Amino acid sequence: SEILINRETGYLIEKDDENGFSAAVLEAGNNSSEKMIESADQLVRSEYLNTAIARGFVDAYASLIQKQKSEV
Repeated sequence: SEILINRETGYLIEKDDENGFSAAVLEAGNNSSEKMIESADQLVRSEYLNTAIARGFVDAYASLIQKQKSEV
């Protein structure tokens, strides 16, 4: 998964894996989730906000324009 990093920004569990789900719930309950929440927030802010996506488009277009200018 691109959005979720297992045990860093959340928990990835296989479909129909009840034991894995139970283990993840217990692990989340036993560990401080503050660091995981901060990691998830930082990932979303840096990669998935509209401003970050727009910046990626601007960079891509600028690169294409620069490449096209150098070929002329």
